[in-house]
Amino acid sequence: SLGRFFVGAENYLNAARDVIELYATSKDTFSAPLRRRIKNLGILDPGKLQELLENAKVFVGVGFPYDGPAPLEALAHGCVFLQPRFLPQRSTKNDEFFKGKPSSRSLSSQHPYLEKLIGEPYV
Repeated sequence: SLGRFFVGAENYLNAARDVIELYATSKDTFSAPLRRRIKNLGILDPGKLQELLENAKVFVGVGFPYDGPAPLEALAHGCVFLQPRFLPQRSTKNDEFFKGKPSSRSLSSQHPYLEKLIGEPYV
């Protein structure tokens, strides 16, 4: 796939890249514009990922996966978690991920629990 998690996040990532150096840990290949802006380290073993997070200042979410553990790991290592807000909120009405699932959730961001329970300036 061509960076399926990054589809639709190009403008957001370009804005972030203007102020910070971006790294990814993805098995996916990226579109040519993203390859110029992001250094993809590939899948890292847990020790290397921990080392990367220990040296990072900001963890940039791209909107998916929802409620994943990586932002929690990043926060535990002292990173700020930057995530996009969803307008309109994502739900069974407008997101294929929720289609056919018994969920009435409506997400305001990639990690709404962190947004609400931790909040600014860390999330």
